[in-house]
Amino acid sequence: MSSFYIRLKDDRYRGFLMNLLSRLEFIEVSEQPDDQPVAQSTKVPHRIFDSAGLWEDYEIDQDTLRQAAWKR
Repeated sequence: MSSFYIRLKDDRYRGFLMNLLSRLEFIEVSEQPDDQPVAQSTKVPHRIFDSAGLWEDYEIDQDTLRQAAWKR
């Protein structure tokens, strides 16, 4: 199950949005108290240079990779 947080720019539309979302069968609506902080993602973006040397201990070359790829 996935969840996400919506921040309304205008409180006048709160009732409309809650009514709309509550009518959808595949959505479960719950309100989060304002004093409870929203958990932030701690996922760190991947940096390509962190992968340098990943294959250095493997005996594999581009021709072997090409042959394996073309068999599929």
